[in-house]
Amino acid sequence: MSRAIYFAFTYISICLWGALAAAQANAPVCLNGNLDQNQKLIESFEQSGDPLVLAFKSSLKGQSQDNAACACTISSPASNQFNQLDSLAQALTPQIAKMNISPPPPSKFNRECLVAAMKRHPGQAGYTCEYPKKTTKNENPKQTTAIKYGKADEKNGQCVTNQYVDYMKFALDSAYDCISPSNGPLDARSLFKKFNNETGFNNTVAWKGGIGLGQLTTLAVRELTDKQGGGNCTDIIKEIASSDKKSCAPFKHIAQKDLKNMPVISPKNYCAWVSPGDGLARTLMLSTAYNRCVRDRYIIPALKGRGDGELAKNQDVVNILTTISYGRGSIKEAFKLMQKFRLNNANDIKKVMASLPEESPYVRETNNKFHEMYCIKKNLIPGSKECDKKMKLTPEEESGALCAQ
Repeated sequence: MSRAIYFAFTYISICLWGALAAAQANAPVCLNGNLDQNQKLIESFEQSGDPLVLAFKSSLKGQSQDNAACACTISSPASNQFNQLDSLAQALTPQIAKMNISPPPPSKFNRECLVAAMKRHPGQAGYTCEYPKKTTKNENPKQTTAIKYGKADEKNGQCVTNQYVDYMKFALDSAYDCISPSNGPLDARSLFKKFNNETGFNNTVAWKGGIGLGQLTTLAVRELTDKQGGGNCTDIIKEIASSDKKSCAPFKHIAQKDLKNMPVISPKNYCAWVSPGDGLARTLMLSTAYNRCVRDRYIIPALKGRGDGELAKNQDVVNILTTISYGRGSIKEAFKLMQKFRLNNANDIKKVMASLPEESPYVRETNNKFHEMYCIKKNLIPGSKECDKKMKLTPEEESGALCAQ
């Protein structure tokens, strides 16, 4: 992408965004507490010209009644450059309208649950990203300067606005629609619980134990992108890289790049994983793809080999074993539990499902944090006696069906 086209895209996105500013001027600045002063994440998001951010802003345009070209103009005659950019932006509008980034994908994730989850405080160090000071020679500048803001908690945590919640929801729906196979869709309930457990949908967290929205590790990423290292699921990323699905448009360039040269997970390269544009897109794409990888390459084949294969059709069994595989014990722990419980179709599945959380610390942690999210959703203080003792989730709530479909 040339420098002129890049700035034209950015310029048009600013125009689109300005149309919403007045409507949201009276809305609360932050949804997640008294964090009005912590605006670095929002500033970083608003400045981003990465494809996922542009796709989101394009989807907003698609939802408006008037889909005509943006009416923003540069009135100052002092700068011919801006006048030229304005003309270029108008000329590019028909091309942008044809891009595979709108309308928004079908909604799978409940917004109220997402807001409650984003009010949780995952802790660990959080980072925001800025553009490097010298970008004049870069045709497509990226946010590569990571700024540590402290722990992702109530005191230091970044402001989450209505706009950012809508953006996160759009990103989640896009990734699900792009990566979930039509012949065996992923379970959005399980994905919601996973992201809630890992970070509370806070994509800025990075530490030695994991990075970004899904707290990815190098081993998981290699499984998806390392062709030479024996990655068993590179075909999923190749599928994204060559996909014509509209929902895959914000992720294609990342899939293509990462198959050639995956970014190293290191403090020097944090913004490739935690920036609100490509960083979020990368960790969301890889985390969702890894869930599919574990499910389809390991858990379901193992279950098909037990009994008459009916267990592989039991979504709850598949989900909990996939969740276990994503945790610290990895896939080996899931296989050990299959063996321990002699898991086959003759077992009492309900009894096994009740026992597995007691066997897996990661499953217990996932369930506890989901309960915590529901406390916040119902205006109860997490960790309080009222939250821990009095609030019991209904079977429908506990399954995650009210937060994802």
